[in-house]
Amino acid sequence: MEDAVDTTKHEQCYFVETIFGVRECDAKQLSLPKRRAEVLEEADQDIAYEVRGLFGISQSDADRAGYDTRWVRLRDLLKTIDFETLDEALGEYERSVHHRMKRARLQAHDAAN
Repeated sequence: MEDAVDTTKHEQCYFVETIFGVRECDAKQLSLPKRRAEVLEEADQDIAYEVRGLFGISQSDADRAGYDTRWVRLRDLLKTIDFETLDEALGEYERSVHHRMKRARLQAHDAAN
């Protein structure tokens, strides 16, 4: 019996339902000296979003497969999602994150005191 093949690395995101997070690099891909460096080099920046959406090897496959949550590089999102649609989803996330993180800090502070 053959080992199962992980096809998720070949899948793309075709629809963004929501954004859960953002990162400027994948720290797991950086060497120890780069992780400890004071400043991240531009070449090591790789903006990605944690996306809940539809993923597949094609639009029809994504529609069939259903929702999943994954880290997706910005440049990969732009390959399959219309810029205006993606810009709207990312803008909504960016507007909401400030308020949610401020509230989380205040609640954590209150709980600690």
